[in-house]
Formats: sequence, C-alpha cells, structure tokens
Amino acid sequence: MMLTIPSLRVKVGQTSWLSKRRADISESLRWQIAIPVMVVFSADYLDVEKHIHRVFNFCRYEYRGSGKSEYFSTMYAPVIWLYMLGLQIFVMIKLLIYVAAIIFAIWVMLQIVTG
Repeated sequence: MMLTIPSLRVKVGQTSWLSKRRADISESLRWQIAIPVMVVFSADYLDVEKHIHRVFNFCRYEYRGSGKSEYFSTMYAPVIWLYMLGLQIFVMIKLLIYVAAIIFAIWVMLQIVTG
C-alpha cells in the first residue's frame, strides 16, 4: 500500500521490486510522490491484491497514471491498513501451520523408521 502525496490517494498493488515500482508511480503521476506505508508478504500475492480490491471496491478512486483503478480514497486508508495487517497476520499463521505440519510429518516418519 502506498500513499501518494500531495493528492493523498492510496495505491494498492503488487510488485517484486518495490523501489522501482515506487519510482514508476511517482514518475507517471506528475507532481506526486508515492510513499510505501504497508507491505504484505505472501506467496499468493495476486490473490491477496484481488481480494483487497474486491473488499474496498466501494471507495475506489479513478486516477490517471500508473494503475488507474488501483487508487482508493485516503479517508479509508486506516481501515485498508488494518485490513492488510490482518491479512499479513493470517498469511504468517498459515505459513506457521504449514511448517508445523512438515515438522510433524518428519517426526512421524522418524518414529516409523526408528520403530
């Protein structure tokens, strides 16, 4: 999630190179600076981005520049930020469950092998 200044619009998108994406957005939006305020790390980042866009479609703001339909009203920025924080926590819990399942599977295999 990035905040564009001085227009105060929220940008939600995905990238694998944040500094380049930030520069591209700032360049395409004349007289605007994009500042990252939240990053969600996820293996299924495309699904996370689509989900955020569906949930916050009601406060979408059409804006010329890079990613026209990916801007949202700043009035909802705290709600979007909290929602993204919740998604990040969910993703981390899901990862921990996978790690726990792998550790348990290895433990079970060791128990079978060692008798």
